[in-house]
Amino acid sequence: MSADTATTLNHNGDGTMQKKRRGNMKKLNRGQRKRLKKRKEVIAAAMEKGEDPDEALKKAGLLEDGVIKEESKKGNEDGEEKSVKAKKRIEQLKRKRKHADGTEASLPMEDVLWNAYSKAFGYASNVRQSSGLAACSMHPASPTTIDSLEYSLKRSENRWKRLFATPPVEKPAHPHAIFISPSALGSLDCIKKCPEFHSGCPMAKLFAKHMKVEEQASLLQKNPICIGVGTPNRILKLAKDNHVSFSNLSHLILDMRRNKKNQTLVDIPEIAADFWSLWESFLKQGVVEKSIKILIVSD
Repeated sequence: MSADTATTLNHNGDGTMQKKRRGNMKKLNRGQRKRLKKRKEVIAAAMEKGEDPDEALKKAGLLEDGVIKEESKKGNEDGEEKSVKAKKRIEQLKRKRKHADGTEASLPMEDVLWNAYSKAFGYASNVRQSSGLAACSMHPASPTTIDSLEYSLKRSENRWKRLFATPPVEKPAHPHAIFISPSALGSLDCIKKCPEFHSGCPMAKLFAKHMKVEEQASLLQKNPICIGVGTPNRILKLAKDNHVSFSNLSHLILDMRRNKKNQTLVDIPEIAADFWSLWESFLKQGVVEKSIKILIVSD
């Protein structure tokens, strides 16, 4: 078998076999083989760091030329193909790292909230502390995931049973916590993921799906609640009509998970408008006075 067509069998990590084509490697001298090996190492390192492989090769002085370029054309497809694939992968990762409003996904969620708030009202950064959206306003367990929401609240609150799982002795419609989600499905997800809270003191469904405002108002007046779960529009309507009060509120839980369009609660215009109206009219003061802590649920 010639050097051009010879193959060797290597073990993968899962026990299967893989073919490794030796191709024209034997036609290269020792220096060229070392150069090619170094190119592959630089490309692999660039991919891990999320950098452009071509730029990394340029910095290392290893852009393809001469015999190595010819060798790549003849049989070794690793170099250029991996470089192209790496570029595509990096672009995909960059797109995923962006929020719908163009901010980096690595940005802390309290900064995402502040950016959306300042954009909506035109505030400068020097009023951030008084806006209630500074880091000190965040709950110690923030951010958390929807699967860990109940666990995070139980772990961080010594009196969690009284707050979240025991019917309050106060008059109805005075929840200790409000979970705000951009959709009814997101609200139902919260109820599903907090079974112990829901069994101890049923959560109030404060969203439009299958229920009218009047029906919810009647239920709120008859049944004590620990946690209200709903969407900004419906909670705002109930609050404006004095069907729900936030005087006992200690926890504001915001569902900041992204939808298929990479949008969060504060990125969808009509939902964001209702949320900021609810914030300004009913929630902001309690957060500024530190009687309400914000707990963010993210991806």
